[in-house]
Amino acid sequence: MAGRLHPGPGLFFPEMMMGHIRTIKPDFFLHENMAQLSPHVRLLFVGLWTLADRKGRLEDRPERIKAQLFPYEDVQMETLLDSLHPTYVFRYTVNGNKYIQINNFEKHQRPNHRESDSIIPGIPRQAQAYLSKHRQDREEGNKEGNKEGK
Repeated sequence: MAGRLHPGPGLFFPEMMMGHIRTIKPDFFLHENMAQLSPHVRLLFVGLWTLADRKGRLEDRPERIKAQLFPYEDVQMETLLDSLHPTYVFRYTVNGNKYIQINNFEKHQRPNHRESDSIIPGIPRQAQAYLSKHRQDREEGNKEGNKEGK
């Protein structure tokens, strides 16, 4: 459904609330950095995949995310989301609307070909520069850690 404009805060299309079937790879459970996060944060990360569109984007609406993924849990969604930012997800704002981009989503997920095109704007250029720098610093830190461990 290309060409549809994002409806703005508080107004969303019904298909944006529906979950999508996604794949979880067995290696996810062996990811050492992810293992450092609480079980709620790890479950949130996987749950976000089901809420995201085919580009790995969704509205950054913590209360709605909590209602969809943790309806019976007493969790602080803002804190959980902050635990994933910016390493696993990137939170950003475009024209006053808040969004989440799941990092490397398209690398690891294969959305159904019938899934609608994304109507959520991508990460702004200035934020992409920050994210690239963060990834580079993280990769350099991982390389240093591997040298020390040998």
